[in-house]
Amino acid sequence: MKRKIILAMVLLILTVSIWEPLNISAEDNNDEKLPERYDLRELGHVSGLRVQRGPLCILFAATAAIESNAMVKGYGEYDLAEFQIGYMASNIVGDENEAIADEGYIRESEVWYKIGLDVKNIFPVLMRGYGIVTEDKYPIFEIGDEAPEVEVSYDGDLYLDGYFCASADDSDQIKKYIMKYGAAFVQVFVANWFRSDEFYNKETKSAYMPAKGGYIFDHAAALIGWDDNYSKYNFGTVPPGDGAWIIKNTWGVEGEYDYSYISYYDQCFSDKAQVIVASTNNKRMYDRIYQYDGGIGPYNISGTTDVAMNFKAKANESLTGVRIKPMGSTTNPNDLKFEGAIATIKIYKGHFVGDNSNTANPIYTTEAKIEDPGYQTIYFDDEVKIHKGDDYYVLVTFDKTVTYGLDGELGGSRASAKPGETYVKIEKEDSWFDAVKTYSGYPECNACIKVLAKTREVTWYEQIVEEVGIGGVVASIIGILAICTAVLTMVRRRRKSVLNSNINDNELV
Repeated sequence: MKRKIILAMVLLILTVSIWEPLNISAEDNNDEKLPERYDLRELGHVSGLRVQRGPLCILFAATAAIESNAMVKGYGEYDLAEFQIGYMASNIVGDENEAIADEGYIRESEVWYKIGLDVKNIFPVLMRGYGIVTEDKYPIFEIGDEAPEVEVSYDGDLYLDGYFCASADDSDQIKKYIMKYGAAFVQVFVANWFRSDEFYNKETKSAYMPAKGGYIFDHAAALIGWDDNYSKYNFGTVPPGDGAWIIKNTWGVEGEYDYSYISYYDQCFSDKAQVIVASTNNKRMYDRIYQYDGGIGPYNISGTTDVAMNFKAKANESLTGVRIKPMGSTTNPNDLKFEGAIATIKIYKGHFVGDNSNTANPIYTTEAKIEDPGYQTIYFDDEVKIHKGDDYYVLVTFDKTVTYGLDGELGGSRASAKPGETYVKIEKEDSWFDAVKTYSGYPECNACIKVLAKTREVTWYEQIVEEVGIGGVVASIIGILAICTAVLTMVRRRRKSVLNSNINDNELV
């Protein structure tokens, strides 16, 4: 007995001694500090150096971020076609299965880059569903040369599943993004780098421009890491402290501007700029995207609790996911600070007109943890069947208020929402409003929701259901059973009659 007691005490002590370190370890993981130095090149998550053509640094920096994420995801290294991305972003071409405007490199009889390109367009426009191809399929050509002939389609080698934003002055968030998603797109100011050693130390490849205000961004690059202990004395002008970002530039092969350091205190890292990272997919998870927003979405509304969108199915399809755009959680719609939220996504048959979802039953429900602000894709675990011509709607409810992205026909956007198609609920109102009707000065304004769908084969049973409905199928089954019952009854009576007749004949004999 004593041995059993002693053994039990020893086991208890061992259990406690093991459990306590485990708890401490878990707490340490939650409070894990960011590394003082981090460089994506050392992880093999930076694509090769590129030479930009013309004033198209924004394209090359954005592509560098997309390529880096593909490497983080394990898809391998891509040399993506910057000019194809530029064509899509400047054209904002139509939805899937629609004809693509103009052809090749030409838009409105001009090569697209001569018309201009808005930096805000690249990531949002690619969320419309355009596949990105490799450069061998859509090559860069020298400025002044005749553009080669290529075919433009929606299929690609890589697809953008999401992009996430941070304020340029939020260094911790940017570092977390780089570790999670790879290289980050950032706008910078470099006009004086080449003109004065005061701002750029060519020996250490280090840049620092003191914040003076009134500047405009004139370049874009990819952030690929940082060094908290990078000496402030490595810069031409000494900044207030140590520390620098590592950037991959777009000016050519190895040389004095291939990779550089920019001081944490440089004027470009202010709240005027956004830092953007990408999330990619190497498979096309849809045949069609249902959407009303045109891909730019410059407007955010704070205090949002719910968004809803009506759609009509164009074919027999399986819904594979949705794209939503929570952009923050503060009362300031321009603040990208985000505390995270749980989004409950429900799909309903029918047409949303307000709070009718309270009395309807969803055909599909899922939840997603939203950790970062930006346009993002949530894939469904189960098949959600929709038939051609069906009205259906998506309802997204957040467990806390968020700043949500809206879009409208502004600045070349292809927004196309009509009254009765898009609804928003904000906390202070606690009631639904039609975004198109409410923002009459912002034409075709809509909440940014997209639905991904795959075409599917319809079974013979589903075809019958489509023709006569569930009620008709049930009635038909009941009718068939009734007929079968009647036939069986008649057969039994006939057999009984024949049997009785045989018995009577035997008796006569």
